[in-house]
Amino acid sequence: MSDHPARQRQSSGRLHSVPSSAGPIPSPQGSRRVRFIKKGVSTKKSLHLLSDTDRDIITLLSEHRVITTQQFQTLLGIPERTVRYRLERLWELGLVGGMQPYAERGSSPVHWWPSRTADAYARGLPLPRGGEREDPTEGLLRHAAAITGLYAAFHRLAPTLGWEVLSWSRETEAREEFPASGDRTSAVVPDASVVIRAGEAHYHALVEVDMGTMSVPRVARKLGLYAEWAASRAWAEHPPSLPVVLFLTTTARRAEHV
Repeated sequence: MSDHPARQRQSSGRLHSVPSSAGPIPSPQGSRRVRFIKKGVSTKKSLHLLSDTDRDIITLLSEHRVITTQQFQTLLGIPERTVRYRLERLWELGLVGGMQPYAERGSSPVHWWPSRTADAYARGLPLPRGGEREDPTEGLLRHAAAITGLYAAFHRLAPTLGWEVLSWSRETEAREEFPASGDRTSAVVPDASVVIRAGEAHYHALVEVDMGTMSVPRVARKLGLYAEWAASRAWAEHPPSLPVVLFLTTTARRAEHV
């Protein structure tokens, strides 16, 4: 029997007690959560224990918000076994959280996100006080990981295609404001903004990743906002031409409906 205190874990409405030393354990319903737990190491001390790989992981999490284990392997170019070991260590230090969302078939990868402390550390901000933010929902995790997956695909494939990813920004940093009717200011907030160079040409795209959960009328309104932004010519700040909207969705049928 483990000498470590047990921690409570909630899955599908039932509480399961598992030893804190056992690590994340899949639930019968297909989802699991990795909770922030204290291992007797203070926050400031835990930051002094970080390796270069740990810092790379925290920096990527701060930039992309949610990354799966396999995406880390692609972005860092190191063996998955090493990635898992470093992530479990960061979890023990209370610097990352993770969840394996429910999957109808097979199993989904663990989705990781930074703690408030890790996020502040990566951004060079004062360490926060108080508790952790609430765990993200499974829907938010899937959506954020899909955006990261697109970036990971660019990262892996761009060199073989002769491309260079010049910039990649997410949500807040990708926000584009424009003057609307009257004195009102509106904005489009894409999931990501990417600039690619292929030879002498530059391509700029605003990316929308649709997981099929938003109603078609709501998607249409969102795309209509992009049309207003284009008509305002606020995009002229991004020469030489109007950026395209890259709309990624789940099925051809849904694309036709949109």
